[in-house]
Amino acid sequence: MKEDYKTKPLSELCDACAPFGGMDAKIVPCGPVGRIAGPALTARVHPGDHAYVAALEKQVCKGDIVVISAGGNETCAVLDQKDCLSLALCGAAGIIVDGLLFEPAEEAAVGVPVFARGIRPVFLHAATRAEIGVPVSCGGAAVCAGDTIVADGDGILCIRHTNTEKKE
Repeated sequence: MKEDYKTKPLSELCDACAPFGGMDAKIVPCGPVGRIAGPALTARVHPGDHAYVAALEKQVCKGDIVVISAGGNETCAVLDQKDCLSLALCGAAGIIVDGLLFEPAEEAAVGVPVFARGIRPVFLHAATRAEIGVPVSCGGAAVCAGDTIVADGDGILCIRHTNTEKKE
């Protein structure tokens, strides 16, 4: 089934997971993207904070899809292009932000697909109070570290692990 995540149409995967797992359609790719699939590395952050990125970089593993929940807040950014590039260099295969980016972060510029609610060039530079590796709500979907994330230009899906599946 894991190989299906990279090849099956997202609509079919969503049907199999219905009614859970699909993220809000307002979280969109920041430019053209292909399909990404991999384990989630989660972070719950506060709007305007981006000091958490250094801690996140230490935990990201090759192939992780970084899922950042800012609660859908659209008042200020939680990530910039430099942060996206840094996470990609640490091994992230993609980045999904339920919040805003400081500036456009297209795959061509940062090396991995990035999805977000939009752009707003405002940071508050708050001290970090982020929690990494905790269950989060991202685009209305519950996401736990290790859940499988599948995303492309059609949308984003979180496939929850059951007690019978092994986390990779």
